[in-house]
Amino acid sequence: MGLYVELQGRVIKALFNLVKTEPDYLRGMVKGYRGFPFVGLSEGDYRKMRHHGFREPSFKDWPWCTEMVKIILEQVDDSGTEIVIRNQLGMRLLGYGTTQTSEEHEKTASLGICFLRTPVVAQPGALKVGDTLATGERILSEPRCSDDGQILIHFSGGVHGTWLPVPARIPISLRPVENDAPPEGYMNGSCLA
Repeated sequence: MGLYVELQGRVIKALFNLVKTEPDYLRGMVKGYRGFPFVGLSEGDYRKMRHHGFREPSFKDWPWCTEMVKIILEQVDDSGTEIVIRNQLGMRLLGYGTTQTSEEHEKTASLGICFLRTPVVAQPGALKVGDTLATGERILSEPRCSDDGQILIHFSGGVHGTWLPVPARIPISLRPVENDAPPEGYMNGSCLA
């Protein structure tokens, strides 16, 4: 993953911890920064984030403290009675929602257009929320673009799902809708056979 996505992941992890233990503090922090998204994180808020699991990135010469405020404002939805952490890594994927058949893909494959989707396979950019992969994981969010050109897919597993960066052209096997179980012998326990 790229530097920005790495920073997003570190901030999101701390936000999940903070919302569990100190939601009122988080709500106040977001409210304070909403009018000043261009400022860096205050020393007190930085210490609070560190206490809840944030670790400084190792990269130098980058204003990551200012970026943290932007990420916090993007990731925290405090409009309702409960605070929701959006958990959206990367950036919106341009062209999302567009899919190609095998025939269309053959004509445009050399152009770098990676939205192939068939009943049994899809490229990462063509995955849809609710799709089930051949291994049983469900897609939880729209695919997103990393700052290093990879596609980020968010699938079930772990407390808040798992984000995985994959090359844009890789084909991913889907479980056909009419078949709710993997083929006989395909899985052995929790490992692929």
